[in-house]
Amino acid sequence: MVKTHLRHIEDSERFEFFGTTLKAMVDKSISMSQEQVACLLANAFFCTFPRRNSKNRHAEYSSYPDINFNNLFQDAPTYKKMQKLQCIIHYFKRVTTQVPLGVVTYTRQSVSKFPDWDELTVNLPRLHVSSDGTIEDDGKGMLQVVFANKVIGGEELHHGCGQEEIRFLICPEMLLTRLFTETLDKNESVIMLGCEQFSEYKDYADTFSWDGNHSDKTSRDINGHLCTEVVAIDALVIHKHCDQFQPRMVVRELNKAFSGFCSRSNEPKLPAVCTGNWGCGALEGDKKLKALIQLFAAAAAGRDVCYFAFEDENLVDELYEIHKYLTEENPLEIG
Repeated sequence: MVKTHLRHIEDSERFEFFGTTLKAMVDKSISMSQEQVACLLANAFFCTFPRRNSKNRHAEYSSYPDINFNNLFQDAPTYKKMQKLQCIIHYFKRVTTQVPLGVVTYTRQSVSKFPDWDELTVNLPRLHVSSDGTIEDDGKGMLQVVFANKVIGGEELHHGCGQEEIRFLICPEMLLTRLFTETLDKNESVIMLGCEQFSEYKDYADTFSWDGNHSDKTSRDINGHLCTEVVAIDALVIHKHCDQFQPRMVVRELNKAFSGFCSRSNEPKLPAVCTGNWGCGALEGDKKLKALIQLFAAAAAGRDVCYFAFEDENLVDELYEIHKYLTEENPLEIG
């Protein structure tokens, strides 16, 4: 793979030159083999994308995330950086020991037409809510949500270690979105199909740690994708708690969630959304409000919801009671 990496340095520059990117406001998909993904990530590890290093806001790639790994290498090593690098090095060890043979597809979904939330009349979907479990472990067969930053990948190559960063660390093929995905607009999401999980992990944020190898047993479709579909949607940063209840902010979040949950497929029954406390950690969103927003957006998209509350038993009870009230004791339609 090292030789392959060296052969592909020139190819990586051509990849940028020909503009194979997911640009803002354009529906587009990029598919490549897992081997191609590994070669491009090897280039990122060795920082061979020089045109991506400029911090000038007028630079050619100023609207894209950084992709070179230099930020993980510079400054004094920290426990968190070492754990991140452990995940990445383990990935390279795996793919150089046995080259994966599957396909990964990255899709930018830009939605131009949203439901009229004041007039929409659809029944609320079924809801499963639990304090135990994780999206990646217990969301098999569902549309799994990543609580993303509008700059895809967030602080993955810097100091952050939230839900998005952890998912990208244990599934490093998601990292490649940073090479070609322009900053997300309010009506856009990124869908990643076929990304393999290579690592286990423990804990969260400052106590996050690599916890050994993960053998991904997910089945593949006829095109070679692992049947794992993950959608990245970014929530608003909340500066004042009360502001997020303003209609314009609620509508923005409804539209953002819908942009990720809707599907252009003709399937009669879409898989459920598997999600959790989207936008509620460092972004300080209200958990019950964000849960209801996702529930309504999923209803409009025609999906049920599986919700993991990250060990918050009180939230589980509250969401169960709210859903029961809206669907059983006082049947309600959106709108």
